[in-house]
Amino acid sequence: MNKWIILFAGLLLSSVALAGEEIDRTLAADADGEVLVSNIAGTVVIRGWDRKEVRVTGELGKGTRELIFERDGSNVEIRVEIEKGRNRRVHGTDLEIWLPRKSEIEVITVSADIEVGDVHGKQRLESVSGTVDTQIWDSDLYVRSISGDANVTGHGHAGMVTINLVSGDADIENVSGKIEVQSVSGDLDLELGDINEVRVRSTTGDMDVSGKLAKGARVMIESINGDAILMIHGQVSAEIEIETFNGDIDNCFGPEARRTSKYAPGRELSFTAGDGNGEIRIKTLNGDVTLCKK
Repeated sequence: MNKWIILFAGLLLSSVALAGEEIDRTLAADADGEVLVSNIAGTVVIRGWDRKEVRVTGELGKGTRELIFERDGSNVEIRVEIEKGRNRRVHGTDLEIWLPRKSEIEVITVSADIEVGDVHGKQRLESVSGTVDTQIWDSDLYVRSISGDANVTGHGHAGMVTINLVSGDADIENVSGKIEVQSVSGDLDLELGDINEVRVRSTTGDMDVSGKLAKGARVMIESINGDAILMIHGQVSAEIEIETFNGDIDNCFGPEARRTSKYAPGRELSFTAGDGNGEIRIKTLNGDVTLCKK
């Protein structure tokens, strides 16, 4: 009798699906547990809900071996395994996952897009050759993408957002708190809420940052090849320093920029706006800088 109870419990905590099989599996989960997802190709769509369970639907693509779906304590793992051997062509596996809204998630994909909605816990999303599209509330977010764009929509709550891109654009909207974005090649568009601390760095690509400065806010923008725009909503109170090696500076308020040398094309601008309790630093090597407020 006991061995049947143990076997039944094991079936509840672990589930395996084979290639070509339609997937519709459910496991019980903690309301604030951690869910780890990995997929080689296809899509991963994640939705938060009120149930204390994780549900996975989809179909395993050709070239995959099985789907591992198991729970270990407060952790749930969803992993697509591919067939072993060389020259295996893997067709996309599209997964749709429902999980408790307060879960922490970690998603790793290769040649697969990631889409997340209504998940309030921490998110760590990593993709190679895939787009990352997510919504966040007041928890931290980390995104790393190679050859793919990142789209992040916030809901005005403060958190810590870190985004690292290689060959991809970033579109960030209504996010507040501490934000750090780095890009090797791609344009960055940040329409922020309240700015506490923002660091934006780009090797090749234009940067457009806008938002309202909180008291004591810090803004650091650096570019090697690309233009930088900072649009501030409301009053400005900050120590401001802007420098270009080869580019113009357009300031919509305060003094005009001056040339760093009569022999070089660079310009610089340094002044205090308001009480000066914040800090704004913008530096470009080859690119123009625009500073405005509205």
